Amino acid sequence: MKNKIVWGPQVEGFTALPAVQSAKAAGRIKAGLSHYLVLKSPEGLGPWTRLDSVGIRDSRYFNKDAGYPNQYVYRDAASLLSENYYYAVISVDSLAARVE
Repeated sequence: MKNKIVWGPQVEGFTALPAVQSAKAAGRIKAGLSHYLVLKSPEGLGPWTRLDSVGIRDSRYFNKDAGYPNQYVYRDAASLLSENYYYAVISVDSLAARVE
């Protein structure tokens, strides 16, 4: 049994948005996206376990599934049938701060 986590690359173009450019020029945005963290928990509030760190356009996960073109697909091979899990994908900037 494998759970599949799918997300798009929209946050990768975040700093190119016109409204963000002025915030970047003013110093309110100091860093761009570095990578994603894929997390899993048996409960909605944690504790969370890091499954993997995924780089931008990481060839292990990006555009690898014909059913999800131009998206990231992570398969959790450790998931068990009839068990409930919560997943989160967190984008992390180059200063190691979360981009929400």
